[in-house]
This record gives sequence, structure tokens and C-alpha cells, in this order.
Amino acid sequence: MLKLTQCLIVKNEEQNLPRALNWGENLFDEQIVIDTGSSDGSVALAEKLGAKVMHFAWIDDFSAAKNFAIAQCTGEWIFFLDADEYFAAEHVPLLRPLIERISGSSVKEEEEIRPYNVVETPWINVSSNKFSQQARIFRNVPYLRYSGAIHEQIHALPGGYLRVYAGTDAPAILHDGYVWTSADSKGKKAARNFEIARKALKKSPNCSKLQLFAAEALMFKGEYLKAEKFFSEAMKNADGSIWPERAREGYKQWLNNYLNRNDSGTNVPRDRLPGAMKVHAEAVAKFPDDADFDILLSLLCFKAKDILNTILFFNASLAKKNGRITENLMASNSEIYQRLRVTCEKLRNH
Repeated sequence: MLKLTQCLIVKNEEQNLPRALNWGENLFDEQIVIDTGSSDGSVALAEKLGAKVMHFAWIDDFSAAKNFAIAQCTGEWIFFLDADEYFAAEHVPLLRPLIERISGSSVKEEEEIRPYNVVETPWINVSSNKFSQQARIFRNVPYLRYSGAIHEQIHALPGGYLRVYAGTDAPAILHDGYVWTSADSKGKKAARNFEIARKALKKSPNCSKLQLFAAEALMFKGEYLKAEKFFSEAMKNADGSIWPERAREGYKQWLNNYLNRNDSGTNVPRDRLPGAMKVHAEAVAKFPDDADFDILLSLLCFKAKDILNTILFFNASLAKKNGRITENLMASNSEIYQRLRVTCEKLRNH
């Protein structure tokens, strides 16, 4: 039977640890907790719950902490979830059979037979219904390690390879973070992420990926004008470090930066529209079939009371994939989108 390890990087996660260490208690052969400087009861609680706890001095680098954790694991496969992530109880019994099946599967690649070594599963934010695919399960092999100080990703070191099993039918990781409290506010987390990105940019000042991380952190902090400058530099993608799907999301966040900068209450000043339209044009040129860009600009025009362009871009969205927009966009803008849709339908019928 395969030996499975769960890894956690924690700091002041006392509230989340009982569920984080209990949901898979019958699945994992060992649980490793790396504490990066908790001041609450996280360490004592993790030990009480049976985890092996070690300490890592925080150096503003998530990959460094995670790679230290991997080095402590003895399992053949590693599950690396955050403390506020878990699998639903009814899905836990499905996980070992899934990993055992994948562990025995191989594909021919570059004239070699290569077993799958990374599993990608659905990931759902339960509070916003935001959906994505995440690679959080992987073989414990010396050449698979994390890279990136922030928004770290698993990758293959030289001489190794990365072969992902896209488990679209696999159980989903559920995430209930981003439900902000006064002790761990959205602003505090965004400030931390910006500081990590800022320090990393000192070493790699032209890294577009880091510039995009900084832009998004500033946006979540509510510093929209500062974020605008980072978005502008990042989306030039001068070094090619932003892969296409990440660039697609980057453009959407950039448009959201315009949309969320409500410095005039619920309305948007019209002088904000030319800049947003330029961003929209760039995005559509690269991703012509994505209706989200049209809806985001239509929403912005709607809030700016520019009715002609509201209708124009709403109609443009309908010509793409029958007007289908992503679940993420619907979840984050559902109320205003519904008002926009009703308004546009009324105007089109007159």
C-alpha cells in the first residue's frame, strides 16, 4: 500500500488546525506541520493531534518553506494543502484508490515511458464559488520542488520531469479562506503578499510575473492607482514569465482594478473609461473568444452611465460562446451583472 503524507505550512492557524489535521486522519500515514512563527497555540495543538511539527524561520519565501517541508516527508505521495483547505468527508475514501490508480499509470513522452508524478484536482472557494485547477498532490521524488517566493508552483528540477494527471473528475479541494476576520484581514494578507513581491522584485526587477503579483496584492489592499502602474508593466510580459492563461486572468484583474476603484461612490467617472478600453482592446486581441472582457467593460460603462457603450460591449459578449461568462466573474459581480442584464434587455427591446 502506498504511504501518503500530508504537509502543512502554518502560522497562527489554531482555529483551522483541528479540521486540517482531522479530515484525512484515516487517509494519511504521516502528517507534517511546518510552523513559521506562530504566537498562538498552533504548535501544541498540532502535536496533540498527532502531527510531526518542525520549525522554519520565515524568510518571505513560500517555496523555501514548502521545500523544507518536502525534505521531511517519508511518504511516496504528498498532499500539500493549506490549513483552510480540505476534502469533503464523503470524498476522502475516493482519494487513496485514485492515487493508487494514477501511481500505476504511465504515458510515453519523448521516447520514454514516464509515470504521472503530479495530480491536478478541482479547487473551489466555498464562499465565492471561485473555481480553478490546482496541483497539490505529487510524488515524493528529489526533482519535484516549489519555485517562486509567492504564488509558488511545483516544478521539475534539471534532469527531472513533470507529468500532470488532469483529474477533472477527481474530488475537489474545498477552500473557505478569504472569509476575513479582524485578526487576519484581507488587507493584512494583501500587505504581506505585496511585501514578498516587492522584495523579490529587488532581485528580479523586470520579472513580469512578480509585477503581476504585486499589482494584484495592491488591488486587494485597495491601492488601485499604485496597482495600475504594476499592471501596466506586468502585462507587457517583456520577459515572457506570464503564461497565457495567467495573462488572461491578469487582464481580467486589471479591468477589475478599474471597476473596483469606486472613488466616487457607486458610480465611475467617465474619464476612467479610455484607459479601461485600451486594456480591453489588448485583452481581446490576445483572447478574442472570451466574453468576460466584454462584460467587465460593459459593467464599467454601466457604472459610468455610458449607456451606448454598455449596450455595445454587452452585445459583443453575446456573440462569444453564446454570452457564457466564467463562474468566477458571475460570483464576484453577480448583483451588478443581473442589473446590467435586465437593463440591457429592456433597452434592446425599445
